[in-house]
Amino acid sequence: MRSKPVHSSNGPTQSGWYLKVKDADECLRKSAAELDRIVFRCVTHVQSSMVKREM
Repeated sequence: MRSKPVHSSNGPTQSGWYLKVKDADECLRKSAAELDRIVFRCVTHVQSSMVKREM
């Protein structure tokens, strides 16, 4: 299995599609990390406000 099919008839379209998929995957991963951060911030905020209320 070669990563870059240079001399094949459907090489360019395949690699272009692969790059698009890779790009989308990276985008998804980034937004997932962003979401994790936001959720974590919300959770910690709620927890700290709950602790303050209990005291």
